[in-house]
Amino acid sequence: MVTTSAKCRVWNAIWFLGQQIGDDQEDGTILVPYPMTLVELSKVSGTTRETTSQMVQQLVKENKIQYNRKYFKILVRDETST
Repeated sequence: MVTTSAKCRVWNAIWFLGQQIGDDQEDGTILVPYPMTLVELSKVSGTTRETTSQMVQQLVKENKIQYNRKYFKILVRDETST
């Protein structure tokens, strides 16, 4: 995580997880099959839990990800979509 933007760091962490352990879905999305809390994501992305929560909410509003019951689903397949 070499960027200063918190949104980019959170997105890059989610994207990395999707690429490493994600399952391709029939609808073209990527499901991360591991339940991940925002605290865990904040540690991976190098941001605070509060910042991570705000950035995840923003990414959800932008329809780039879904976050439901600790599971992430990546809706876009463009790594640089932040």
